[in-house]
Amino acid sequence: MHYEGRLQQLGLWTLEERRNWADLIEVFKIAHGFSKISLSDIFRFDTSGKIRGHSLKPVKCRCNKDARKYFFSHRVASRWNLLDDVTVNAKTVNTSKSRLEKETV
Repeated sequence: MHYEGRLQQLGLWTLEERRNWADLIEVFKIAHGFSKISLSDIFRFDTSGKIRGHSLKPVKCRCNKDARKYFFSHRVASRWNLLDDVTVNAKTVNTSKSRLEKETV
C-alpha cells in the first residue's frame, strides 16, 4: 500500500499538512505573547488601514532571492491571512488548535 492510502486508512495528515498546522500554531503563540519572540521582529504589518478580516495580517514582501521564499515569515503569511477572526483571536493555544483542526478538516 502506498503512502496516501496508508494515511487515509489510519486517518492521519500528510507531513506537509502537519508542518503547516505546526507553523500556524507557532504564529498564534508569537502573536499572543506565549513565546519569547516578538511579533514585530518577524512580521511586517500593513499600515494603510485597508485590512479585511482579522487585525493581525502580516504583509508578504516580494522576494528577490530564492532563499527568502523559504523563511518562516514568508512561508506562513498567506496561510495565516486566510484564517478567520475567531481562530486568530482565540484565548488559549488549545482553543486555537481545535479551531484550526475544524478549519483544515
